[in-house]
Amino acid sequence: MNPSESRLRELLEQLHTELERATTLDDQARDALEHLRGDIQAALDASEISAQHSRAISARGANILDQFEDAHPQITLLIKSLLDHLAAV
Repeated sequence: MNPSESRLRELLEQLHTELERATTLDDQARDALEHLRGDIQAALDASEISAQHSRAISARGANILDQFEDAHPQITLLIKSLLDHLAAV
């Protein structure tokens, strides 16, 4: 496992923790974040992350960022970091 993958796994765990703590997320927002987290986890569990798959996940993440930027700054920072590290893998 390279350092970027290791960091991605750490960030996924942090996102999971933040999702458990977040009390102001509606069900739709929580589902979108869990889906994104699952997609990133599945990509990491695969032997390789294709550029196309990485771009698709990044596009979904960018859409989610628009929803969370003001209300959930910590989650927003984690998603941005996840997307940056995903691009580096």
